[in-house]
Amino acid sequence: RTACEHHGSLLYGELLPRGVNKALDERHLDARRATTLYDLGMGTGKVAMQAFLQFPNLKRVYGVELSRARYRLAEEAMLALASPSTDGLEPNVRVTHHVKGERCVVVKTTTKQTLEVARGNLFSTADLESADVIMLETEIPSDAFGRFSALLDSAREGSRVLTYLDLRKVWQLPGRPFPFRQLESNRSFADRYPTSWSVQRGHHLFLWVKVLKSNVNASYYSHPSLAVQAAAGKCFATLGPVAPPPSAAKLSATSRVAPPANRPAAAKTKRTSKDADDHHEWHAGRPAARDSGAAKKNSPPKPTCVVS
Repeated sequence: RTACEHHGSLLYGELLPRGVNKALDERHLDARRATTLYDLGMGTGKVAMQAFLQFPNLKRVYGVELSRARYRLAEEAMLALASPSTDGLEPNVRVTHHVKGERCVVVKTTTKQTLEVARGNLFSTADLESADVIMLETEIPSDAFGRFSALLDSAREGSRVLTYLDLRKVWQLPGRPFPFRQLESNRSFADRYPTSWSVQRGHHLFLWVKVLKSNVNASYYSHPSLAVQAAAGKCFATLGPVAPPPSAAKLSATSRVAPPANRPAAAKTKRTSKDADDHHEWHAGRPAARDSGAAKKNSPPKPTCVVS
């Protein structure tokens, strides 16, 4: 019912362990230099759990999921991690807080790391500015692009973000320059990550670093009507500084120069199938990135899912 209220889809896919290893390595999100990781739309919590166990330098790992069923699986896995083993050995993880079906927190006694999972909407995340690494393998519907942009703009300068969507195409903040730069190692479509819907070839996800300080209150876009206005084009994104207009002298000089005759046409580059955008994989019926919404019959090639 919760997913239906958010007009979502229950199509589901996840980043596989090999994909998590690659995404968190030093050439990409560089988790070894981070202290806090947020997984927004965590699904069953596998990515958050792997990061918690694999990187002792991560002092806090936080995940949030809207789907009750997926959250319960993450909660059960955490409680199992803190349970005594069959050989009688005491676990080095203990539960410090647990509200069944809503929130669970465990602490690793040896490293003092904290893993917290919660059931809720990712747009309700209040302290995103504390995250060094943000995982967001979630499809966002177009009527939520404004809220989505405001949420990510609240991330701190220098944080690294993984997204399922190309942020340059969905950014919608009035008069706000695009505050992210795509990582150099991620600019080629050959940079792919094994997923449950593309195990061998992998899927091209987008990796970013925040290069501008936050300049907007995320709550500004919390009202649905503002998100609808953004989707209708009433809100716009400025993807970079606006160049000053040329001087009158330059315009005059330019107007006197005739265009060269017989200028060769610009060469057209044909994209190979290997470099094609992975969104085309939907035509083959592959599932979507993580989301948490209600199932729709006859899903279109590009899904529209509401995030968790």
